[in-house]
Parts: sequence; structure tokens; C-alpha cells
Amino acid sequence: MKVRDLMQARVTAITEDQTVAMARGLMQWAEMRHLPVLRTRDRRVVGVVTERDLLRAYQRDAEAASGLLVREVMTSPAEHIHPNAEIADAAADMSTKKLGCLPVIEVGELVGMLTVSDLLSVVGQYPADHRKQRATANATAVSAIMYPEPIAVHEDDSLLETATRMIQAGVRHACVVDGEGCVTGILSDRDVRRAFGDPALALRGDSIPPSVRDLRVAQVMSRDPRSVDQADTIETALSLLLQRRYGALPVIDDKGRLRGIVSYVDVLRHMGEQLGLVHAAGAD
Repeated sequence: MKVRDLMQARVTAITEDQTVAMARGLMQWAEMRHLPVLRTRDRRVVGVVTERDLLRAYQRDAEAASGLLVREVMTSPAEHIHPNAEIADAAADMSTKKLGCLPVIEVGELVGMLTVSDLLSVVGQYPADHRKQRATANATAVSAIMYPEPIAVHEDDSLLETATRMIQAGVRHACVVDGEGCVTGILSDRDVRRAFGDPALALRGDSIPPSVRDLRVAQVMSRDPRSVDQADTIETALSLLLQRRYGALPVIDDKGRLRGIVSYVDVLRHMGEQLGLVHAAGAD
């Protein structure tokens, strides 16, 4: 399967000289988390602006953010892919680099957009006989692909200290548990940004204002998150990640205690390998 077979051909884009307020409005209107950014003079892709980019800008200075130009907050240069590339290559890039999207470019022109959701949904597009052959693999329990040692914190833990741990570990989520190890919430890098902007602020020591230093995990976490049982199938996790647009799911046992975490990257890598979409070397 080629990228052109799966990509979204009708793409909402924005030019580099438009405002952050315009980008935010387009994302809300189109229910998107990413926008390719085009150079004004020739309509060539020069970057990607994401929901996280906008959130970071508003947290730095909410009053000034709306007037900023997209070029000031976008990620550039943008990772991209050709429409004739194999889905295997796209899946490998997105799983190893933890990308949410890939602009599809042909002869310098934007011709489509490929997202994680597009790649994950390819499982349902396979012919029935092919899927039947893979049924056993697809029914593998979540415990087989989850990360078994997620960051676990308590509600009264320091938000700054937790953010520091997340940054140092290179992860986007921490699970919140009670005294018995049962999951009560989840904290994402997006939650941290909403609280005090750039998570790297947690590493700046004395420059942190008291109002931020005193924040607790309970004040910003998402309570009672949707989770999956360690015995649930990977397809169950896939369904939740697709339908609810979660970035990760806590994995629990039959008593509700934390046993791991599974992200869209884990599911994407596994499904790609099982369906022959991701080369074994590219998935490691």
C-alpha cells in the first residue's frame, strides 16, 4: 500500500504570515491537531504548526499570542513524505520519531496529509481474508506491547517535580495513583503546558515563580482516565485511541492497579509489524 492510497487529499493549510489566532480557529473548525504551513510567495511547505505549538505560545503570553505570526511558533523544517512511498516507511518514521502527522509532498507541492489516525485505521481496511489470517496476532493482549514501568505519581506530588521526571525520561504522560496503586488520573505534557507553559520551565530552578512552584499534580491532571485491562486485546486499545483521540492509556489489572501504559506509538508499531506494514528494523 502506498501513502497516496491512505492520505487525506483535501488538506487544510495555513500560510506562514497568518496569525496564531487564525491557526487556532482553523484547527477548531476542522477538528484538527496539525496544520501544514505554506510559504506565502510560492505555497511550498515550510513547516507544521500543531496544537502543542499554539498552547505553548498562549502559555508564554496569552495576550500577545493571538497576534503572533505562524512562522514564529511553527516547527520547521517539517518531516514529510512522497505519495508513492510505502506505508511501511511512513509507519516507521511516525512510530520511531513520534510524529503525529506527515505532509505529503510531490515535486515540491503539498498534495496530502497523513496522520497517525490514518495509519491506525488501515487495520480495518484490510480484506477480510487477510485480517482473518492475522486474527491471532491482532488479539494479542495489551500486556504484550505496553511499557511496564510508566512514571507513577500521587495527586499531592509537586507538578514541577513530576514535569521534570517526564522531561528527563522523554515521555509525554505520567499516571496518577492512590496509596494502593490504583489509577486515579493521568497527566500529559498538554496538561503541564496548560498549567505553566513550556515544561522545560521545570528545569530552571530559581527562576520559577512561587505560584507555579506550589502547584500539585491534582490541580491539573485528568481525573478518572479511560484505561485498558492488561488482558484486553490490542484492538480494544486501538479502538479507544482512534475514537477518543487519546495519546496514551493506563494499563491496569483486575483490581484497578497500574501495570503499564500503552500509547499510539506502541499500537502503531505492533499493528505495522503484524500486518507487514513496518519493516522489523524500522520498528525498533
